[in-house]
Amino acid sequence: MYKKFGNAIDKSVRESEIVNCRAKASVYSRHPNFHCKIDCGYLNNTSFMEDIF
Repeated sequence: MYKKFGNAIDKSVRESEIVNCRAKASVYSRHPNFHCKIDCGYLNNTSFMEDIF
């Protein structure tokens, strides 16, 4: 099971464009006191939850 999941992740990363949506030190719109400590992004044509706070 884990091998199939790992293979699916590898394939998604290989075949998708990485989109940088928040640069390091940028501020979250809903949380102005929270600054990103790293560049944040996602794989294009995938789904994700942006604000988990």
